[in-house]
Amino acid sequence: MTKISDNLKEHHLHLPHIHLPHIHHRKEWSNPIEFLMTCVGFAVGLGNVWRFPYLCFKNGGSAFVIAFLSMLFIIGLPLFFLEISIAQYSKFGPLEIWKAVPMVRGIGICSLLIASFISLYYNILIAYSLIYAISSFLPTLPWTNCDFYWNNPKCCVASSTIKNLSGLLTSVSNCPLDSESPAKQYFNNYVLNISNGIEELGEINWKVAVSLFVCWLLIFLSLSKGVQSLGKVSYLTAIFPYVMIIALIIRGVTLEGAMTGIEYFILKINTDKLKDLETWVDAANQVYFCLSISQGGLYTLGRHNSFNYNHQRTSTIVAILDGFTGILAGLAIFSVLGYMSNKTGIEVKDLAVGGPGLSFIVYPEALSLMPFPWIWCIFFFLMMITIGFGSILSWMECVLDSSTEILKKYINSEQKKTVFRLCVCMLFFLIGLLMATRSGLYIQNYLDFFITGYPVLICAALESFCIGWIYGVKRLKEDIKLMLGHYPNIYWTVCYKVLTPLGTSAAVILSLVANAKVSLNDYQYPTWSQIIGYILVVLVLSPIPIFFILSVKRLGLKNVLKPEKDWLPAIKKETTNDINLKNLDGIDNLSFREDIRF
Repeated sequence: MTKISDNLKEHHLHLPHIHLPHIHHRKEWSNPIEFLMTCVGFAVGLGNVWRFPYLCFKNGGSAFVIAFLSMLFIIGLPLFFLEISIAQYSKFGPLEIWKAVPMVRGIGICSLLIASFISLYYNILIAYSLIYAISSFLPTLPWTNCDFYWNNPKCCVASSTIKNLSGLLTSVSNCPLDSESPAKQYFNNYVLNISNGIEELGEINWKVAVSLFVCWLLIFLSLSKGVQSLGKVSYLTAIFPYVMIIALIIRGVTLEGAMTGIEYFILKINTDKLKDLETWVDAANQVYFCLSISQGGLYTLGRHNSFNYNHQRTSTIVAILDGFTGILAGLAIFSVLGYMSNKTGIEVKDLAVGGPGLSFIVYPEALSLMPFPWIWCIFFFLMMITIGFGSILSWMECVLDSSTEILKKYINSEQKKTVFRLCVCMLFFLIGLLMATRSGLYIQNYLDFFITGYPVLICAALESFCIGWIYGVKRLKEDIKLMLGHYPNIYWTVCYKVLTPLGTSAAVILSLVANAKVSLNDYQYPTWSQIIGYILVVLVLSPIPIFFILSVKRLGLKNVLKPEKDWLPAIKKETTNDINLKNLDGIDNLSFREDIRF
């Protein structure tokens, strides 16, 4: 302590009383690579496999890539870096992270609710993938012909025939327009046993229920020891999907007709689409969806970093890798769709569909046309499972970590924590059985539309506005300097002051103007379900006004715009009597202004 006192005198600092930084004896990542791998697995999810390629095809190929990359660097990367920064600085999770700006303390609770809902419906997609992966080991792939008990007379196996029309050779399909492919009937009639709408709940589909139970059990086993077990699993969930995607690309581009699919995917450049607002709205939504902005997980991952970890580098790597992965996945998928179009005579534009249909109907059918189809189907669905787990494990760690913090008075041993985590996973399984019914896909799509819509958009806009204009870019820069030893460059400053608040606000306004209605393919949800959906949105966002009122009552209207007194840097103490103040410039941090007089 003598050394510290001499240094402080040398710099003419008067310290009447210093609140020592709050110290959390919290588990940290075993090594920085685990954090990077977990972030990669979290950000690169199922949306990169089915959502990005379809949106790219829908919105003018390369035109959408331009819009996506613009939104990625204006909105996505700044918010990704921001969420990890404030969590790493404070060691707070979603429940306390917004002590930085008490006025919006409810944002953290909203993100926790969003993570909970997403975990519920996201796991059902992994359960479908597990059923497909197991079915891929059967002697005959069950989505390749019409000889199974779930098939009906509308089932037809497409194949191409060559007709001479006015001297031109044209490839056409042999199936009537109202027919259904074996893959579609396998998914709808066997896997889902789907009803006619969300109002027809029906009985529980036990094969989906058993698959869902297995998935929740695997989640518990992966998270039983918190971030330490999550870090180990992340090596598989982050690396294996890339091995599979690259293998699918290598095989896909060598197939006959592959370039036809790739041309539809990205080589067709429609510059008019850049002037279309829908392209930019889709790009912004995809950025939020892929990087998991305002969904709680990044707070939880960041709080387990060491205080001086270089998260700026990690954030940049993950954001760039996320965009690159979407393009890779598109190449893998559309090269095979081009091959399928060549074999069946169906146009690529008629094969390219968004949502679960691409992964569970079109792509299995396309893979079944390749040599040794069962091998490629096994690889593809194992990839889907690992990609899905890479994302859901981080959401669930957010839920489990925050729940444990709320009940820390009662959950005070490692054994109790493990039992508690098992109980929460089983509770989520029981609630998720609602999506194992015959209307399960309707419910999954319904929750996805409302939970990742307005709640995420509004929370992201409030985040960027409150940090950029209330907490202040100057204070944020000082916080980052204390962690990294240097100020962030002008890119971050411009984004947090201007570009990101304006971009996120524009995304909210454009979504309100668009006023899209939830639908699933040709099915239109009934009016009552639309109303309940908006009530659900209000409930998820309700912590924001509730905690605003509570904060005003507790702190006063003036003080809700300033950080709370325990918003301090979580510098880890080496010993109780020795604090490492290696960089004394870091003391000149605006979080200390109330306690340090210069």
